[in-house]
Amino acid sequence: MTTWQIIFILIGLMGIGLIRQRYVLHRKDLRLNLACEFLNNFIEWCNGQARDHTLYNWMLSKSENVQDMLGTTGRVSLRRPFENGYHLNFPIILNGIPEIQRELREDDPNNDTFCFYVQTINDCLRRFIGRTEEELSRERGRSFNPIVLFCGGVAWLMELPLLILSETKIITANRRTVSRR
Repeated sequence: MTTWQIIFILIGLMGIGLIRQRYVLHRKDLRLNLACEFLNNFIEWCNGQARDHTLYNWMLSKSENVQDMLGTTGRVSLRRPFENGYHLNFPIILNGIPEIQRELREDDPNNDTFCFYVQTINDCLRRFIGRTEEELSRERGRSFNPIVLFCGGVAWLMELPLLILSETKIITANRRTVSRR
């Protein structure tokens, strides 16, 4: 192998790494935008006393995606007001939004329960947004590091067989995703 061939291979791997890094940035940016939009719609919906059915339906349609994005941040161990037991790993988005709707539709709503769910969901989303903004900032800085780009290109080459196996349904997409972390 000549020196030029080695240089072209290194530059090619760095180019692949750059494309991979841009893809990671794009995915994180989409997640951040969805979380911010969800938070803004949630605040608007709560300020309107949960009367806007369009916002409620939009939040319900996005709630599972947002809950998955939040990961452990979106699961809390809680004791609801006036209850004796604890709920472990309670998915706050999936359960909190319908609970707020139910509280505000009752004739005599419990203000403590309403405030509890609103504050918990708000805190959860803001923590996720803050963490994602930090990750996005860190990933943007990594985009200019040639070693990171080279390693990203090598990682893509190593992921390629797993991608092919998952696309042909020999292994599951979850198995491929776990291998990528």
